[in-house]
Amino acid sequence: MAELTRAEKKELAKALFLSDKSKTQKEVSKTIGVTEATVSKWATEDKWNELRDSLVLTRDEQLSRLYAQLRAFNDYIDTKDEKCRFPSSKEADALRKISKSIKDLEVEVSIAETIEVLKKVLDFIRPLVPYEQAQAVRKLFDQYVKNVLK
Repeated sequence: MAELTRAEKKELAKALFLSDKSKTQKEVSKTIGVTEATVSKWATEDKWNELRDSLVLTRDEQLSRLYAQLRAFNDYIDTKDEKCRFPSSKEADALRKISKSIKDLEVEVSIAETIEVLKKVLDFIRPLVPYEQAQAVRKLFDQYVKNVLK
């Protein structure tokens, strides 16, 4: 890692830290070849923990929560008196909204998932091509993400 500039090491450290939520700053520092204090400073300055937290709630986790809510709602309706075992208009509206959210999440790809896939592709490319080419690909990925966010 000695051939990398400090800025490149910082960028790589950030990518490693964000791509694996089980990876510690200490592990990242050993991989990159800088002190743990340096990685800690970078993480604090650029708020890596907050960024990692925002990427943690994946679409699958959101779907799981919505399915749990839908199940709980249906279980509640099933506990009603046998003659009234149907949702009220407010309950039906809530069920419809939960169902729509589930449908939207099942077909939509979030920006966090897009970034995760791009990171994996970049991780695949890095050992195969010269560093400069990998950096060029990373810059294209950055442009793509910025375009998606517009």
